[in-house]
Amino acid sequence: MAVAQKSYEYCTVHTVCSGDELYSDLRVENQVWMRSGHILTEHEIEFLKKRHIGTICVKRRKFNDIDESLKSVTDLFFQAVGYNSLEMRYGRTLKDSTDIQFIKELFLSYMKNAQWREHFLMLKDFDGYLYRHATDVFTLATLFAKHENMPNISQFAIGYLLYDIGTVYTSLLLLQKKDPFTNAEQRVVQQHVERGEIMLESLGLERVSHFSKQHHERIDGSGYPYALTEEDLSVEVQLLQIVDTYSALTMKRAHQPAMSASEAFEHMYRLGTQFNKQLLNRFIEFIGIYPQGSIVALTTGEEAVVEANNELMQLLPRVRTAHKSMILPMDLSVTIKRLVSYEVDTAKELFTHLSNYLIKGDTQHVQRYYEQLKLCYARKDWSTQIFIPIYHLLQMLKRTNYLQTAHLQHALSKLQLLLDDTLQQFRNENVDEPVLLVTTNTTENPTLIKIFKSLLYTQGFSAYAKSKESYEQVLEQMHMEYIITIGDHPYQFSTKQQNFHLTEPQLNSLLAHFSGKYMTGKELETYLKKYKRPF
Repeated sequence: MAVAQKSYEYCTVHTVCSGDELYSDLRVENQVWMRSGHILTEHEIEFLKKRHIGTICVKRRKFNDIDESLKSVTDLFFQAVGYNSLEMRYGRTLKDSTDIQFIKELFLSYMKNAQWREHFLMLKDFDGYLYRHATDVFTLATLFAKHENMPNISQFAIGYLLYDIGTVYTSLLLLQKKDPFTNAEQRVVQQHVERGEIMLESLGLERVSHFSKQHHERIDGSGYPYALTEEDLSVEVQLLQIVDTYSALTMKRAHQPAMSASEAFEHMYRLGTQFNKQLLNRFIEFIGIYPQGSIVALTTGEEAVVEANNELMQLLPRVRTAHKSMILPMDLSVTIKRLVSYEVDTAKELFTHLSNYLIKGDTQHVQRYYEQLKLCYARKDWSTQIFIPIYHLLQMLKRTNYLQTAHLQHALSKLQLLLDDTLQQFRNENVDEPVLLVTTNTTENPTLIKIFKSLLYTQGFSAYAKSKESYEQVLEQMHMEYIITIGDHPYQFSTKQQNFHLTEPQLNSLLAHFSGKYMTGKELETYLKKYKRPF
């Protein structure tokens, strides 16, 4: 027997349209403001917005009343929901008909707002991936928020749909670039968060405009644009950060293969303190796909280790209990109830492994852990988070007589090999401003110079190191904005470039100042000013 469809629906004041009919009286503080059957006008809707009215019960429109634009966009979204429900990375999400109906009705209520609909379609017109990513994040984030029993979802889930809208003002050629972004390009791309905030505010979405501004922040302060920390970020935004990252990792892009769900979760755990760990654990349980090596509780009451994921049926992995190893049965007589724990090497632990193998001289393990550690940080942070801290650790071990000079030199030579490979990678990329490093004959530490070069590269400079005797040839071949002399004695240049001079101890102090820091702007240029010499 067919179930009668409700003849009414609850909408936020931002999603009702001129011409909607009130299904029930609109009451505020026990006073009737508008009677049922009243037809809303644009003027009245604006009045209600200013009075911060929440939800309104209106008569459900027949589909014939919905214009073709609305029908087109909802048809596309409903089709996407159907496709997504079949993707393995969705796990057990979208398997409940009530969830599917919930997400469809919420999307439809938002799309009744012509301006919101127009901006959502801007994503589709701009780039197919951006549109699919928006629908993906909206679906997963909204249903996860529902699973978490967050209140007032309809008032903030529009932010999960339009949070990336600022990206439409970024060059598509830049976004689809195969090679890593240069620092200048990275700054251009990062502007989308502030542009998005302004656009959402212009749509009357001040309540969720910070979703755009903060979705690339991280709870440990390593994100952008303001390096906010957990206490500055609402749980709704922390949820968005997790889902946005998961979606980006598991969706195929032009120059990036998709990760499996379990690979994505392993990668996110490896980032350590960037995400709310409790929320991430619950998101894994919400998806229902558990990373290899995680400890889970079964419905039998036993605990088990996930040994391997089933590529065709990821909800049924191979697990090992205290008594046996088995693939979870297809009749679902035994399933995973919850995640007990999951541990991977964090960035801090990878750093320890890398340092230990540098000291031991194990080239193979050094390369392995270096490659893994790089994945934990943005390119701009490789110098401050990897090279400088390792260098200072080795120096500290020497001062405390823990590391003999011969072992130190061996470790430094291995570190220099890593630096050489990384500097070559940087040289192959386009960088903003060339800098000439002039080393005097009193400069005795090549590792220190290479680490400084890596810092310059990660902060948007292209560093060319030359001796005092050969710098003129470089100046004849290319324009230099800055000349930095490293050594005991300053050198007077006849050219008009900005000229800086640091001794080796001063360079050591500079590197120590930035060790372990996340640099977000022109901190290096500002710090160098104290060493500037007059023309």
